[in-house]
Amino acid sequence: MKKRLSLALAVVMALSMVLSACGNQNQPNASGSSSTGSAGGDKPSGPVSISFGTASVGGNYYVLGAGIAAIWNEKIPEYVSVTPEATGGSGANVGLVQNGDCQVAMTVDNTAYNGYNGLSWANGQKYDSIRTMFAMMPSALEMVATKSSGITSIDQFKDATVCIGPATSGGNLAFAEILSVLPELAYKNKVDLSWSDCVTQMSDGLVDLMIDYGTFPHSARTELVTNNECVWINLSDEQIKKVCDAYPYYYEGSEPAGTYKYMDEEYPSILCNNIMFCSKDLDEETVYQMVKCTFENLDEWALSSSAVDYVNAEAITSCSVPLHPGAIRYFEEIGIQIPESLYPPEYKG
Repeated sequence: MKKRLSLALAVVMALSMVLSACGNQNQPNASGSSSTGSAGGDKPSGPVSISFGTASVGGNYYVLGAGIAAIWNEKIPEYVSVTPEATGGSGANVGLVQNGDCQVAMTVDNTAYNGYNGLSWANGQKYDSIRTMFAMMPSALEMVATKSSGITSIDQFKDATVCIGPATSGGNLAFAEILSVLPELAYKNKVDLSWSDCVTQMSDGLVDLMIDYGTFPHSARTELVTNNECVWINLSDEQIKKVCDAYPYYYEGSEPAGTYKYMDEEYPSILCNNIMFCSKDLDEETVYQMVKCTFENLDEWALSSSAVDYVNAEAITSCSVPLHPGAIRYFEEIGIQIPESLYPPEYKG
């Protein structure tokens, strides 16, 4: 059943890429904002057409996005018509929503926080038209090498060719921050590839090491370790604490043993929430219905990826970018107290 569903979702995604107007615009840009309506305004007379930014083919966002888009389209067709788009990933998605090329997308909380506040990768430009819809599963730093590469420890990274996914992915942005705190993770060469191409080149011996800051289990890592003997490389407790002390959105955690093949013990790592986010210009009723539909259909969404098992409504309180009024309405309705810092400037109560 799961295999049949996965195949169906892949077909949906392939078709959406052909129809996409969003996926070829992958560079963050803070020059504009979307114009899909008025935040908190009346429900539109018909379903809202939504371009939904995911990530590159082979990434977890790609699979997760196809799954939740299919649910939205099936369960609330009177409110939305959602087209999932292949994009450059977390970093690109912030710019796509800011500029109105996509209305809804997925990213990592650290990427959203820095974009919203004009910090780090945003270089002083504020992507302040974005609003959080809900927290998803956590991301974790994962580092895995093929056994044939001979790499078994961090001190060998200096001789390694690594792939951290597409250049604009959240993994690249997060690892740049981690590298600034832990320079011992420096590598010899880096190639920017889609995750599917990264798996192929590692299998062919052209890339030694895959590093990502992403959801788990990740489809690309699963494929890699299924078809190749691999070695998982993790940080020490001291290194993890050092990074978490340096940034407000990272926290200490671990992945369960058996998350992947060859991960025989609990895997300590640096964690951060992933979020679903949208344009502030989406109307309140549409966002409310999308968030409500999501949490009422988590079991069905989990058929597309076991990462959905980690989705928790209460995690919204630990996010760092203001919520959309429609999301606030849903979470308050189910009894969650929203921190004052997460109310957006346009919120009217």
